[in-house]
Amino acid sequence: MKTLKAFFLITLTASVCFAGDPPATHGMLVFSTKSVGKGPKKVYASHLPMFHRPHDYQAIFEIRFDSKTLQTYLDDKAKSPDSINTLVPDPFVLTDLAHHPASVKAVLYHGHFEKGGTPITELVTVEFSRTLVFEKLFPVTPHPGTYQGFIFGDEDGLFLAHRITGAPNFDQIVELEPNPKIKIGAEPWMSDFPGVPDTALSAPATLSLPHIGPIQTKGPAYLELDDLKD
Repeated sequence: MKTLKAFFLITLTASVCFAGDPPATHGMLVFSTKSVGKGPKKVYASHLPMFHRPHDYQAIFEIRFDSKTLQTYLDDKAKSPDSINTLVPDPFVLTDLAHHPASVKAVLYHGHFEKGGTPITELVTVEFSRTLVFEKLFPVTPHPGTYQGFIFGDEDGLFLAHRITGAPNFDQIVELEPNPKIKIGAEPWMSDFPGVPDTALSAPATLSLPHIGPIQTKGPAYLELDDLKD
């Protein structure tokens, strides 16, 4: 297992070579740790990637809503815990946001905004407070022999995001059962899962994490196959 720190620096440096992407509407998956007190401690946004410019980045951010938007999100999750939420921001340059976290105007949706989802807010301000994962995607990148993923979160909730490599591929995020052996630091971990094929995980599933041992996933999982076919 290795931390993402060196990996993160390498991919941010690589992304500079592709500066100049135009502003675009970058849809995001929104998800969070469990509610603590008045709301979750952490809310995340995961860019919904494709293999063509300017959407060819895997990016995961920590975000903050204002109190009214956060309550709208929590109310929606309470009514439909197995549904997803997505975010549709005004056009912006994704590489700029990854390097310089900022606030963006966006509309929050119940469900997938391109697959029958419905807006549950007006245009609101969303603070992108921290970049957790940012990698340029290349369809010709060789596939690894086993499942690779980024582990992130805190003591109130852990997540595993599949690391996207070459085409065809898939975007997947699953929640992990609490595990006292997993200590999350300032940056996510990027880890291989020996013996686990690089295919979509079922939920729940039992995985083995090097130096940790068995870890358990739980659902529901987010999975997208069509957008990363080629």
